Amino acid sequence: MGASLAEIVRFVEDTMDRLHGQSRAAVITVPAPFAPPMAFLRLHPRNMSFFWDSPGGTSFSGAGAVRTLRVSGEGRYEQLREQVTALWNELGVYVHPESTPPPPRVFGGLSFHPGNVSAPWEQFGDGCFTLPRWCYARRSSRAFLGLAVQGDVDCAGPRKRELLNELHRNLTVLANAEEQSALLQYPAREELRAVSMQQLELSRWVEHVEKIRTAIAAGEFQKVVAARRCDVALPQSVDELEVLSRLVVQPMCTRFLFSRETLSFLGASPEVLFDKRGNVLRTEALAGTACCPAGAEPDAYAKELLESEKDRSEHAIVVDEIARTLAPFCEELRASKQPKVHRIREIMHLHTPFKGKLKREVDAVSLLEALHPTPAVGGLPTVKAADWIASHEQDARGWYTGPVGWIDAIGDARFVVAIRSGLVGEGQAYVFTGAGIVSASHAHAEYAETSLKQLPLLRALGISEQAKAEEDALDLPAPGSHRSRALMEMLGVAGNA
Repeated sequence: MGASLAEIVRFVEDTMDRLHGQSRAAVITVPAPFAPPMAFLRLHPRNMSFFWDSPGGTSFSGAGAVRTLRVSGEGRYEQLREQVTALWNELGVYVHPESTPPPPRVFGGLSFHPGNVSAPWEQFGDGCFTLPRWCYARRSSRAFLGLAVQGDVDCAGPRKRELLNELHRNLTVLANAEEQSALLQYPAREELRAVSMQQLELSRWVEHVEKIRTAIAAGEFQKVVAARRCDVALPQSVDELEVLSRLVVQPMCTRFLFSRETLSFLGASPEVLFDKRGNVLRTEALAGTACCPAGAEPDAYAKELLESEKDRSEHAIVVDEIARTLAPFCEELRASKQPKVHRIREIMHLHTPFKGKLKREVDAVSLLEALHPTPAVGGLPTVKAADWIASHEQDARGWYTGPVGWIDAIGDARFVVAIRSGLVGEGQAYVFTGAGIVSASHAHAEYAETSLKQLPLLRALGISEQAKAEEDALDLPAPGSHRSRALMEMLGVAGNA
């Protein structure tokens, strides 16, 4: 960073003088020290802060909100499109000569289904995106700090001086933290013992899955995804930033955090809903799951997954629906002919990537509306399955399995599906997982699979002993056996469930 702290502050002050009295928002971006994002986030209040880090991309940490785009109900996509368009039409952009930042963007997400936001999701609503007051971005070895202001509110008098003081404090703390590792640290923490870990009763899960299988047999659906929640009570307050830092051990996942007054929604998602850069679109099908226990030979489990008729059928449903959905938006669209295995520690998925060339008029919100929910998290038919889930699942999904991500001022966007995720608050957490149900599914095996999918977040919460006990209890079957039947036998269940 060549410019001095005083020079950077002067640039921002001069820009604010130019903006004074203008009834519009603007983003002023300056070079910043390359420091751990946690150092930035700990400077700011929890409410309306966020974190975003995709593999190989720019990481973002934000705090506060100069614009809050709230959407609700069946018309939430059109509401989002209108609000985003209005924001970009008014927004001013001012960049320090030594800074080459990415375009301004809004960050946020949507619930899985409109109106599906009862307790504990009330603070999140059907959907919310923010233009952050402060946004710290890191890319390669360079970092940038953005300050968003409202010209007729923030750029004169005491408010201006307050923001300039905050700017000085941000840059000073980042400079002091610059010598730390560029990677997030895995914080050491004394092992905790959860006061309670309340899972959905197995009998209620079996009943729910059997309702789905009955509906599939009647021809109403090809697939419906069943989800459940683990409620965790902890003996002390939970630091959501420590939990987020521990999720760095989940390889090739997008780590995210969206915080509100008392709860933070966070996770490490392996599933990209879509990535739009100009007219280039990338997305993927991620469906069909196998579980490989620690110390086992992963190639044997991968081979079994690739040869599983049940998992290949479930995966094909998602591939075909994505191709059908995207056809009207693309001049060309290509997908891998055969799926490969995508492994994230002990969990494996069948994976098929897509790449397409978009028609010129296609915008990010249209893609968001078309692709969410995919059959990987909802079912097929997609709309009917989502409605069924919203009215039949015991616990509201809220933002779990919804799309979270960003849209920028030049029309690019990236969203992931909010899986491997949960809510974290003071002394409490809610861990959400799900499994795709098709006609060949067995309820007890799917329950065991969802237990294993809880492990990443349970480990990150610092209750690894209990998490490990759950993993060991699964006693996963050896390769070559029928996974569903073996899992049922391990759980002491005979016959068809």
